[in-house]
Amino acid sequence: MHAEIQGYAFFWHAGHNEGSLHLQLSDGGAAKVNVDSAQEGLLLLDVLRNEKPVFFDSRNELILTGIEPVGEGEGD
Repeated sequence: MHAEIQGYAFFWHAGHNEGSLHLQLSDGGAAKVNVDSAQEGLLLLDVLRNEKPVFFDSRNELILTGIEPVGEGEGD
């Protein structure tokens, strides 16, 4: 089931090079996503900061965006 992500908190343990993303979901639930690298963390934060809407699929543990028009870019 998909629920829109309403908020998030990001944690990074530099000494262990791992972290987690804690999600607040529109259905009142919460989810935790383990982050295995700094690059993965940056990618996930970029999506959460710059896309809307963003959803979490709890069954498949996916973070996904809504449908966007082809060719949509910054400043259009």
